[in-house]
Amino acid sequence: MTKLQEAPPSSGGTGKSAACTSSARSTPVDQQNLPMLEDIEPKLVLFEASFTRAPLRVGDMRCATKGFLSRSGVPTAAASDVELAVSELVTNAVVHGEGDVRLRITLTESEVQVSVRDENPARAVLKDPGADLESGRGLRLIDELADAWASLGEETWCMFRLPLGRA
Repeated sequence: MTKLQEAPPSSGGTGKSAACTSSARSTPVDQQNLPMLEDIEPKLVLFEASFTRAPLRVGDMRCATKGFLSRSGVPTAAASDVELAVSELVTNAVVHGEGDVRLRITLTESEVQVSVRDENPARAVLKDPGADLESGRGLRLIDELADAWASLGEETWCMFRLPLGRA
């Protein structure tokens, strides 16, 4: 089961689910009632999802992230990089993680932070997969696209700075 939530932290969460046209079991939310970034003080928006490890969740989380960033006014170019990072980090958690997975996206006026947690205490490691391997490039992509990233064991996160004067 997937649990999705979008909320400004000052409201304590809405408990509403984000809509996504995928196989995730979630309840569509009235998008007109979602806050836009410029309507929230102190300019902080959260998106959280908790789910069991399954390959189909990668696409579900990418779709949900795309909708969240679009509704929040994040420019398309920046949103594409964040979506790719979500896809890569969730894939790592699904393939190499343990237990349930939690995706958290924090959005301010100047940056987007993505955090993926699971119960595996081992840190994600940046590798050189070589030209012949089909996998192992996810963290390399994040290293190139994100302004910062780290793996702390159960949590791997990345951060993207947003252009000033956006939307």
